[in-house]
Amino acid sequence: MSKQKGFRLKRMEIYNWGTFNQRVYALNIEGENGLLTGDIGSGKSTVVDAITTLLVPNQKITYNKAAGSLAKERTLYSYVVGEYKNTLEEGMSSSKAVALRDTKHYSVLLATFENSLNNETVSIAQFFWLSQGSRVVNKLFVVAKRALSIEEHFLNFVSIKELKKSLSSMEGVSTPKTFKDYSKTFMRLTKIQSAQALNLFYQTVSMKSVGNLTSFVRSHMLEESGLDSKIDELCSNFDELNQSHDTVLRAKKQMEILSPLIAYASKYRENLKAKKAKEKLRELLSAYFAKEKIVLVTRKLNQLEIEETKIQSKIKEHSHSLEEMQEQHFELKDALQRSGGEKILSISKEIVRKTYQRDSRKKVHNNYHLLSKKLGLASVSSEHTFLTNLAKVEKSLIETEEKKEAFDTEKFLQRSFLDKKNKDLIHLEDELGFLRQRKSNIPMQNAKIRDQIAKDIGIELFFVGELLRITDKGMGGSD
Repeated sequence: MSKQKGFRLKRMEIYNWGTFNQRVYALNIEGENGLLTGDIGSGKSTVVDAITTLLVPNQKITYNKAAGSLAKERTLYSYVVGEYKNTLEEGMSSSKAVALRDTKHYSVLLATFENSLNNETVSIAQFFWLSQGSRVVNKLFVVAKRALSIEEHFLNFVSIKELKKSLSSMEGVSTPKTFKDYSKTFMRLTKIQSAQALNLFYQTVSMKSVGNLTSFVRSHMLEESGLDSKIDELCSNFDELNQSHDTVLRAKKQMEILSPLIAYASKYRENLKAKKAKEKLRELLSAYFAKEKIVLVTRKLNQLEIEETKIQSKIKEHSHSLEEMQEQHFELKDALQRSGGEKILSISKEIVRKTYQRDSRKKVHNNYHLLSKKLGLASVSSEHTFLTNLAKVEKSLIETEEKKEAFDTEKFLQRSFLDKKNKDLIHLEDELGFLRQRKSNIPMQNAKIRDQIAKDIGIELFFVGELLRITDKGMGGSD
């Protein structure tokens, strides 16, 4: 087969479109001219409408136009669900369409175009599905710079989202959101320079006759010149440009007049800005010098502390040296005053002193060992063990002090509770003594209040219980 220039239809695939149901139907043209033949109702117009749907916006299409049907006889919805006949239900005056599929199914149209001369391939596809209980057809547009097939790329998926993601991840495949973007991408890849070409295809794909060829060519094959409107637009633009030019000239003249003032104003703003900056710096000078002074004084204090530490260390060192020299002085003085026997005696005394010192330290060590054993500490065999025990003892001492504080607090609380109880006891003893002194059982507090009231108003007051007495014979008046 010889190579042909331009893109030509190579293969057309249909799935669940009209009466083409439940399997993929393919039309292999291989870039050649094709002739569709068949009986009435065999699906010729269905195939033509499939190709038209891939290339022309849905709102412009009159389906089944090739068969001369009415404008609304077939719709995109009827093709997706596969309506193939109308039935008249019993008792109903209108007919109802019978469909091959429901909303659980989907439809796919795919066409592959090839430019054999340049070895280029472009595929376009539209995926249709219905939402539950809705007649609105949802669409997924696909344009690819490679060959696609329904069997391989559109049948095996879990969800529409996963299908779109899978197609978008393929090299050279895009999924435009609108038919406009989809059509622009297809025209760019196939190098179709004007949308008039696709419009001409739609007008001629199902044409049965042409009444006036000249009118047809002017209406569908030639782009609208719009010369009159362009002249009017040009005149309008000229007027606007002329007005704009005059405005620019006036503005330019005004700029020339105002330019010295603008320069002075700019210089004034710069000077004012510099003045404010310097005033701000002047305000910050005291803080800056104070900060620098703090740094210098702190540095000097650190140096003086280091010098003080060094001097204190030297003082201790010299004091220790002085003590050693004094001891040596006394020893030399004694050595001069004593003979050799006295020196031996001195050595004996030193031995006794050292022995006593050793025994004293050993006693302290044994005492420390016994106390360590009682406290569960390790025996001291090295400086590290001693320091470890010391740390444990200090920690234990802190815990003991904390416990002591807790016991003191509890002791204080118990003492407060005891004092309160003693006060209560004293109060009860007072009240018992008061009750023993009186013949009635009037509470002491009430009696004191009565006495204070009687004292304040100057009369003698009695409770009812003080005026009555109980005998074996009954209640009688008080004596």
